[in-house]
Amino acid sequence: MARHSRSIRVGIRVLCSIALLYVLPASAANWLLIQGTEPATAPAYHPFGFMGIEYQRTGDSQIAAGPFKGQPLVLNRIGPRLENASELQFSHARLKLRGRLFDGKLNYLVSALAGDNGISRNGTPDVKLTDLSFTFNPIPHARVRIGRFKQPGSEEGLQPAVLRDYIRLTGISRQIINERFFDSDGTPKNDANVFDGPLSGWRDTGIQIFDAFKAGAWEHTYALMVGTGTGSAIYNDFGSSRPDGYLFWSSERIFGSKGAFRDGLKLTGWYQDGERELRTSTEQKTKTFDRKRYGLGTVFRRSPWRIAAEWVKADVWSSMVRMVVPFPAPSATMGM
Repeated sequence: MARHSRSIRVGIRVLCSIALLYVLPASAANWLLIQGTEPATAPAYHPFGFMGIEYQRTGDSQIAAGPFKGQPLVLNRIGPRLENASELQFSHARLKLRGRLFDGKLNYLVSALAGDNGISRNGTPDVKLTDLSFTFNPIPHARVRIGRFKQPGSEEGLQPAVLRDYIRLTGISRQIINERFFDSDGTPKNDANVFDGPLSGWRDTGIQIFDAFKAGAWEHTYALMVGTGTGSAIYNDFGSSRPDGYLFWSSERIFGSKGAFRDGLKLTGWYQDGERELRTSTEQKTKTFDRKRYGLGTVFRRSPWRIAAEWVKADVWSSMVRMVVPFPAPSATMGM
């Protein structure tokens, strides 16, 4: 990246992972199960949370040439508000309540998010109820989850923020999979072309059938979901009448250990399909567009070593690749 756009990100993001009440119980490193179900030992009411503190500073250089010469360079502005070149933020403050009821026949998850992030700071109020779901377990190998929760899809999107190997998400996850909602293509000169609501947070409201089953040393997981395409908002009117569809499969060779950082080799495949309405051209006529995302990925984790790679394809975008090769991993976790 050019010198004038390089961020000197002194990321304290001290994901203070403050377990506000007590630590998340250990579960297998299967995000669909961790987020949608409870282990047999889980209590009926389990509150917890975490907070992230982050400081960023850039050189605050300006655009060097062209019609916008002298104006602030957006790459040197701190998100999500893009107003300052240095900022101390409470990036995430999350509270959750989850539990196991009726002898395990019903699991639930309720979670609210605040802080300087693209979900909380877009739309009012500044605190968003990102998760509200109930999982019913009446049929073997066909759990039913309803409400708002994370879509089955990209590994990086499914992984809780506090458990990620890196603070910064890859560009594919942030810009291609994590949906931003607009009502216009920005053609009119007086159109600010800003987000019309919070980012999706890789979430949707709908119904999902899913489960995992073991075959020797392998664990296979599937998910089928139908959603409204509204993201983390209570309501938006950008989707067509056709619901969004989601397909997911993963197979993991488990090497050993337990918890969110269990050792294994995971292979994933996923597909998402929906429609969005957008006002286009100088006439600003409403048109319907397909929104398709799909990908193949792999994650390897053994002892302190891990590597992840993902190929993602999206409509009107060329194929892109995400690769993360971090070295010895943190050993503890407090929540998600």
